[in-house]
Amino acid sequence: MTLTKPRKSRATRRRRAHLQRLLRRQKWRCYWCQIKVMPYVAHGHPCKATFDHLVTQSAGGGNALSNTVVACYACNQRRRDTDAETWAAQLAAERAGA
Repeated sequence: MTLTKPRKSRATRRRRAHLQRLLRRQKWRCYWCQIKVMPYVAHGHPCKATFDHLVTQSAGGGNALSNTVVACYACNQRRRDTDAETWAAQLAAERAGA
């Protein structure tokens, strides 16, 4: 008798396909800081690829491809629910001061 792996749920397969499309679109780079991201590293790793919503879900943003980008875990955690324009301005100010 051979054991087979349980099949991933349809939602999991869709999420992975969505992530792969975004990674190809962004050339495996964080949308905000442009570092190379890795989708399959431990949770909490600063370079872990995560979904980020341009219009945050708390502000009514959805999960459409046009509203989601790949961000590194560090940027995603720092941004939280700040809107995209404000966050981009904060990053630009940090880079200019550095």
